[in-house]
Amino acid sequence: MLSMKMRSTSIILRAVAAHNGRRSLSSIINAGIGAGSPQTLISVRRPDALHRQVVFSNRSVHADSSFSRLSRSNNSSSDGASNNSGTRPKSNLHVTLSHATSPNDDNSSSRSNDEDDHHSFTTEIYDFGEAEDIIDQRLQLWHEAKQHEFQKLDTQTSKLLLLNKSEKNSNIKSIISQLQQWDAFIGSITTDMDFDFRTKNPQYPPSEFMTSITYDAAEQAQRLLGHFIQQGNDNNMHPGVEVSAYKLVMSAWSNVFHWSSGDRCGEVLEAYGERYGGDMNYMPSIDDYKTVTKAHLKSCSSRYNVTTTNDLSSVPPSSPGETALEILNLLTNVYTAGDLFLKPDVELYSHTIAVVRNTLLDWKLRRRLRNVAATNDVNDDKSLETQLTIELLNVLEQMEIAMSEESGIEGKDTKTQYCLEKWYYIIRAYADVIAVLSKIPFNDELLTLTSSRSCEQLLSKLEELVSSNIDAIMQTVREDEESNQKLRDEIQRCIEGAYLNRMSSLLSQSDLTTAIENASTSEGIFNMMKERSEGVAPVGSFLCPSPTVDHVQALIRVNLECLRGRYSTPESNIVMSELEELPHLKAQRLLKELEIQQAGRPIDGSLYSDIAWVCTQLPYWSCIYKQYKYSNAANSAKALLKHTMDQYSQGSVDFPTPNTATKMYHYIFSLYSQLTTNSRSIKDKEFAIKQCLELFDDMDYWYKESDGTVVKPVSHTLRIILNTIHNSGLPSSAKTAETMLQRLRSCGVNASQGDHLIMMKICASDPTKVEEILNSVKENYHKDQSEKPTTALYSECVSAYARSRHQNSSSNALNLFDELIQLYESTGDPDFCPDSTLFGATINAICKSKSKGDAQLRNAIQLLDKMEKSFDDGIFDEGPNRYAYTSILSAVSQSKVSDSHVLAEDLLRRMNRRSRQVNDSSILPDGVAYTALIQTLARSSCPDKIDRAQKWFAEMESRFAEGNPDLKPNKITYTALINCWRTSGRKDSGEQAQKILDLVEKRYLEGDYTLKPDAMLYSSVIDAWSRGKSNDKVKRAWDIYSSMKEQYSKGNMDMKPNDIIISTLIKCCGFAKTRKEGLEVLLQCLKDVTSSKHVGQSPSTYYSLLTSLPSLLKDDVRRRPISASIFEACVTAGQLNTSVLSALGQCQPELFVKLPFVTNGKYRYEDIPSKWRRNVAQQDTRGRR
Repeated sequence: MLSMKMRSTSIILRAVAAHNGRRSLSSIINAGIGAGSPQTLISVRRPDALHRQVVFSNRSVHADSSFSRLSRSNNSSSDGASNNSGTRPKSNLHVTLSHATSPNDDNSSSRSNDEDDHHSFTTEIYDFGEAEDIIDQRLQLWHEAKQHEFQKLDTQTSKLLLLNKSEKNSNIKSIISQLQQWDAFIGSITTDMDFDFRTKNPQYPPSEFMTSITYDAAEQAQRLLGHFIQQGNDNNMHPGVEVSAYKLVMSAWSNVFHWSSGDRCGEVLEAYGERYGGDMNYMPSIDDYKTVTKAHLKSCSSRYNVTTTNDLSSVPPSSPGETALEILNLLTNVYTAGDLFLKPDVELYSHTIAVVRNTLLDWKLRRRLRNVAATNDVNDDKSLETQLTIELLNVLEQMEIAMSEESGIEGKDTKTQYCLEKWYYIIRAYADVIAVLSKIPFNDELLTLTSSRSCEQLLSKLEELVSSNIDAIMQTVREDEESNQKLRDEIQRCIEGAYLNRMSSLLSQSDLTTAIENASTSEGIFNMMKERSEGVAPVGSFLCPSPTVDHVQALIRVNLECLRGRYSTPESNIVMSELEELPHLKAQRLLKELEIQQAGRPIDGSLYSDIAWVCTQLPYWSCIYKQYKYSNAANSAKALLKHTMDQYSQGSVDFPTPNTATKMYHYIFSLYSQLTTNSRSIKDKEFAIKQCLELFDDMDYWYKESDGTVVKPVSHTLRIILNTIHNSGLPSSAKTAETMLQRLRSCGVNASQGDHLIMMKICASDPTKVEEILNSVKENYHKDQSEKPTTALYSECVSAYARSRHQNSSSNALNLFDELIQLYESTGDPDFCPDSTLFGATINAICKSKSKGDAQLRNAIQLLDKMEKSFDDGIFDEGPNRYAYTSILSAVSQSKVSDSHVLAEDLLRRMNRRSRQVNDSSILPDGVAYTALIQTLARSSCPDKIDRAQKWFAEMESRFAEGNPDLKPNKITYTALINCWRTSGRKDSGEQAQKILDLVEKRYLEGDYTLKPDAMLYSSVIDAWSRGKSNDKVKRAWDIYSSMKEQYSKGNMDMKPNDIIISTLIKCCGFAKTRKEGLEVLLQCLKDVTSSKHVGQSPSTYYSLLTSLPSLLKDDVRRRPISASIFEACVTAGQLNTSVLSALGQCQPELFVKLPFVTNGKYRYEDIPSKWRRNVAQQDTRGRR
């Protein structure tokens, strides 16, 4: 048995020490050798009441000070002299720590240059349930008291370390007493708080102050232990005294919140085991291993537990959870082998489960697990999570077996043999496992293993355990003991946490059916808590607690999940409409009930933010908002925001961070942005912008009122407001955007590159303003490089010139293009590298310039050649894209270049050839390219243009049929093809154009709503009939015109007959087969022009009437009254110009010469009465006769 005990101790100690390499007994002794430290001076200033932090600022810290070591091991922002590797600080360094003195302090001038290492400690403040100033005062006093106590103990320790050899022999008891004081001091850091701290913040992360002072205190205790052991070796100390020293130091490390505290405690146990492992009377017991496990529990609860350097050599090979499991497994094996002294009990199982739970759920430790996984060639951190979760379930099963075995020993009843502390360990174990299963994502392996150990089943088992043992538990309760009360509080917290984690596990994204089921289950759990709490006496309420604020919040959030926008389908809307109470209304009702229940006590503001978020999802549900969905949702969110801020001003809402309230504003901004995007109404857009500006006024008020602690505009605020303004497209958008940019700049929000791009798009109609934005960025770049004029900004500016079609747009675009090329060549900065977007925008600017001559097209084609050459040379970002080719094609289709159709066909073939060469299908010509080619053919004088156009159109349709959606012919394509027939000079042009129109109408009626016919399409067909040689062309043209009028009268606004259509129809009358038919249609057209408000008219309309009339009515006497009527209608409409007067002179010369301003057949335009020409455009008033 003795040899087994020695072997098992050695094995376990080696496992515990594996993290840091074995730190032997000699290292413990050496840690205590060295000069003692002078007295440590620490001072504190009053906490900042607004930010609720206690900051120890301007502290001059010696490079090897105890607190300096701790700050460097915990703080990744330390300078190069600090221990950034995250390894455990050396324990034999301890020098002075002093507060920074004022400039007038005489001592300040005597500091050495080595004392310039300044560190700022921040202590987080938690909710103690009192007023802020009282909290700050109490915490301030508590800090000062603990620092004073630390200084006192430090001074005593220094004296003990400096005793001479003759005095050492009589001070063994003093050293033991000093170790006891250090142990009690460290334990008091988390137990001395007599306010509601622990109840309201049960799983709090320790502050840096707590981490630093406890770590340094444990270091002092370990140094004293080394000194003590060396003294004992010289004086044959009694083993029991030495063992008590080991245990005191282990106990000290078990209360230190630091990532290495478990390892440090294990080192002490290793040294203890090496010295007394073979002594049956003094060897380590199971309680010592529990102490190490509790130390690991503290280490994985620390927020300062992550190394941030790329060097992972100092990272332990396993996490605290893995180490705790290894200790438990080895102890289990040793016990199974026959060592009954090391039998794991419920407490050890519970501690192990707690360590694994904190390892898995502490996000910083999980990040550390990823680093470990990367260095150990493990697939990913999820595989570690899976392994730890599986082991966790195994430990719980072992604990249940141990409980069953204990209940069967000599017929004892479990209900009477457990103390309250042991019941706490059992309940905590179940609560911790439920927490893990509710938060760790399940893979297939976990799903298989947890099928019989789900959150729901474990919660039911916990309920059954408490219910069946409630009497036994109550027998252990002693209300007069403070420790007993703390245990009851912890038990209540664990049970509340188990219910909360089960409810939180239901907050998963899946589909509406699952979400509704989860909401129903969550409500059932909530009601179960209420029922259980109502049936228990007050003294036992800690075993059956009633729902807390957290449970109400979880219930609300699970209900809100039902309204996630992506769940919305026609079927799910039907399901939603059949619910007795809509989820968002239930959430609002629960919130009101919670406000009444809290009676002014603060509610977490994130709950209000969640309800505001659901307002952004409501527009997706047609069963909730059938119309005005964005404005209604925004109004609901805005009303909630007002209520929230009113509650905050009354102290009933608490915002832990500015991000919470700021998100509420962002949700409303996004709704207004969607309103401007999805509404065609100018009033809606103006309303959205007005509401958006008013909302920012409110945001700015709270920002200034709270000094940025409650609401704080950020870069996302600027982006979403600019997007809203841009989407509105209002004439005042540029001015509004500039104002908002200045206001947000005053809030500390500077525009990013994306913001500048949006500003450029807002000002796109004025390229000079766009270039001003670019110049501003360039100025800042040359000044301090705070901003950078990237290629994207240049491209947007060039595009603005392309859209403007100013006289100098092409030259300005080329200047910007050359400027960026020079900037890139001079700096080599990849952010200035020209790309295909810039090339395409420049080509587009050249092609859209007012000059349509050969020179501009040559410039554009040269740029295209350069793009192809750059790509061939390996500069792939400058490779040509479809946009560059189609821009040139569009320019060719509108140019007056001879043989333009040849150039257009060559460009299309070039696109096909280039696509094959580089194997890039994105360069293949699309519908825009084919349409531009057909338009070019329509404008050309090529005799075989119809055959060419039909060929290209057939190729386009063939490729579309093969599966290329980009080649679907659209309405513009069909119009271009009709125009080819219209200008072809063919006799059957009218019939062929009519066939194409019939095909378009057929496909539209079949469901292709992109092919809805419009006035331009009908006008081209009417002109094709007019130019054809068909005998019935006037009748066919009139039928099309009549169809247009009928559709327009039924509400089709795209079919309004304009002046071009009516003029084309009148011209057609002049070429009628019979004069009677032509005259009838002409007179009907005159009637429509003069009597209908829905038929467009212009001087060209009256010109066409007067020029067509002589060919239809040769008799001058009969023609005169009609001519007079036409002229009178023209004058009455204010449409008289020189062309109409010329036509009147040709049609009825005797009427023309009788005009009051005509003398000898001549006139001055200025003499024409202004009333007669009031509606004539300026370009039609030029010319004299």
